[in-house]
Amino acid sequence: PGTWQIFVFCSLPTVQRVNGAPPEGPQLVMDHMNAEAFRAHAKRVGDNAVPFLGEFFGNGLRAVFCDSLEVGANLYWCDDFLAEFHRRRGYDLLPYLPILKVRSLAEPFGEYADSLLFDIPDIGNQVRADYRQTVSDLMIERFYGEFNQWAHDHKLLSRTQAHGAPADVLRIYGEADIPETETLYDRGAYDFLKMAASAAHVYGRSIVGSESFVWEGAAYQTTPEKMKLAADELLTAGVNAIVYHGFPYLIPEFPLPGWHPFTGVPPGGGNYSSFFNERNPFWRYFAQLNDYITRVQFISQTGTNVAAVALYRNDLLHSADEAPAAPQLNQAIMDAGYNYDHINADSLLHSTIRDRMLVTTAGTRYRILVLPPLEAINATLAEKFLTFSAAGLPILFYGKAPSRSDTLLDDGDKARHIEAAIRTLRKLQNVYFPPDIADVLLALNGAVSPNIRFHSEALPFIQKQIGRMNAFFVRNESDTTQRLDAEFEAEGMPELWDPWTGHTEAIAGHRRTGNWVTVN
Repeated sequence: PGTWQIFVFCSLPTVQRVNGAPPEGPQLVMDHMNAEAFRAHAKRVGDNAVPFLGEFFGNGLRAVFCDSLEVGANLYWCDDFLAEFHRRRGYDLLPYLPILKVRSLAEPFGEYADSLLFDIPDIGNQVRADYRQTVSDLMIERFYGEFNQWAHDHKLLSRTQAHGAPADVLRIYGEADIPETETLYDRGAYDFLKMAASAAHVYGRSIVGSESFVWEGAAYQTTPEKMKLAADELLTAGVNAIVYHGFPYLIPEFPLPGWHPFTGVPPGGGNYSSFFNERNPFWRYFAQLNDYITRVQFISQTGTNVAAVALYRNDLLHSADEAPAAPQLNQAIMDAGYNYDHINADSLLHSTIRDRMLVTTAGTRYRILVLPPLEAINATLAEKFLTFSAAGLPILFYGKAPSRSDTLLDDGDKARHIEAAIRTLRKLQNVYFPPDIADVLLALNGAVSPNIRFHSEALPFIQKQIGRMNAFFVRNESDTTQRLDAEFEAEGMPELWDPWTGHTEAIAGHRRTGNWVTVN
């Protein structure tokens, strides 16, 4: 008796085809949460290359590449998902299927829909977080982990674009040998470009790649000036291995300007980027641009990244197609002269404190941990914060501090532990709870020193340390000359290195105060 809503769920293939697949045939997208599916693919595609190219693996051929995932589904699923969910999360997902957010097949890069058809108050967000965590775990273990292993078994490095995956992209980037971002989807979103570099710094990877110089609808509109501006943004974001997108081989029978992929021909083939070969009228100027990029990349690859702030990122999903501009908090931190890296829960749970600094398993150090407004958090992580703060690490909770668990199982017990941890943290002098951005900056300035103290307009920058030498790359992103008046934390005599010409010279008129050098 009563009024009932009946739900019927079917597990069906999406029948999505691989974008731009070269051979003939259906080329269906694999199940990225099925290790056997990857192994079958690797056997057909990778293993078949061994007789022809195996002698060059690790000796000429450096890496195997995984492009960004462009995979869509109404609900990410695999045959044993319910069993895996129960094993990992501790309860049955079946009764909660109606409240899971659904993603449109027509928007493979899109986030989960903002509006919910059905929900259960108080616990809906926790169930969905558990679902997303399970998707992330399975995809990382059964696809990316298998991909990395295949590469290593064949003496190759894995080079991976993690964005587009419905998973912990920081972990995917970090577990790859060469994390790689791309400029096609940054749309001016500097924060998006920092994701791959952040993972490299946190997980200990020295090379950060980027699929670069790609603009939609601009196949023959790429100039050296446009490329330099894009390169500068990448370099300050931490990229140090810029990869040209679109260097086509010559096909003699094609008339000028020759064949080039992604120029809208044939229709539906996409229109991106520009062609970079000897038929490009700008060809003679690329050498100087390459010299410029090479000089900065050499310093970046040789040096160790210096970031004052570890900025907690709790989102498992990252939409490449709709990459937002840098959040207000992130932008304010950088404008105040603090370089930051994104850090995830996986890294924090394995980090330690040394000399009141956060130290990741790779040995990367951060002066302060900053958390954005949070409703919920992992209970083990909240207790980890108690250990961090007791060892002297400054911690800053901006806006809303978490008050509940981000998982459903034992929610009440875990929520009590989280609330108790936050109450204890509020009593400590090295833990801050600023309500707004202005108070965040005051707390930051009182807790730790920045990388740069800007007295003129703040500029995007990155700091690298090579031995006792500190190198700062500062970018003017405007079309007008910018006056720089700033203090740099560094030893010795300051020099100006011009990466465009290779010229170096001492900086006259500088002033030193302790470990800080003022340049203007």
